[in-house]
Amino acid sequence: MFLVKSCSKKYNISNSRTLKIGTLHEYRETESSQIIDKEEGFFNIIFDLKDKYIEIDLFNFLNYSHNSHLSAHVNHLHFKDPYEKYMKVFYQAKYNWINHNRFIFCISKLETYEESTSIFPDYDDYWYVSFFKKNQFIKALEDSLFNEVKLQLKTGTQVFHKADIDANKLTVKSHYQDILYSDRNLYLDNHNIDSKKNELMGIFNDIKYIKPEKFSHESEFRIVFDFYENEELLIPQVKSLIISENISELVKQPNQVII
Repeated sequence: MFLVKSCSKKYNISNSRTLKIGTLHEYRETESSQIIDKEEGFFNIIFDLKDKYIEIDLFNFLNYSHNSHLSAHVNHLHFKDPYEKYMKVFYQAKYNWINHNRFIFCISKLETYEESTSIFPDYDDYWYVSFFKKNQFIKALEDSLFNEVKLQLKTGTQVFHKADIDANKLTVKSHYQDILYSDRNLYLDNHNIDSKKNELMGIFNDIKYIKPEKFSHESEFRIVFDFYENEELLIPQVKSLIISENISELVKQPNQVII
């Protein structure tokens, strides 16, 4: 198993000696038709509950932003007959969550690295890393991105929406997983909300990892880099950053034997 980064020869790290770390916003707005996803980090739920008992905690959970911009269009909402931890609702609404911007690095997870040549037709090159070295790979990216962000802050660049960040109090935490290829729209009614409860609890951790089935040929493995000042999550203002390459000892090129 390999992590394979498709690219143009010009931007292969063996030539550029740099890497680009993108963001959710960049993929929403890029001019590249082969990677654009205008609803990157979006999720929608339509509620159509008619005199249905649901848990109060679940209702509150569904009315929380979850590190996203929440837009709620409520046609009808009525509560009655509370009982212990439940209440009966008549609830017709459409909610849209747009995940706050995050730094992300996207790469394909493939059985053989040669498979990458058929994924992105506009790219003419690639490089790859053994999946068994993913932890070293992610840590190296995290370190390089952290150093670049601190440098940008110290030189006056407003990397995040919050101004006047103390670079000495900055930390970064990376998260990663395979992309979940599924619908970004969920319809909840009297018949399915109970069976969907456990799924709902996990969806909001996964919004940044959900993409429609039409992207499944990419076999994407996504790394998310979240920055904090003390305990406050910071929202990137920039669309991307170019970082110094520090993974050459892990990377292999086409026709190069992997060890």
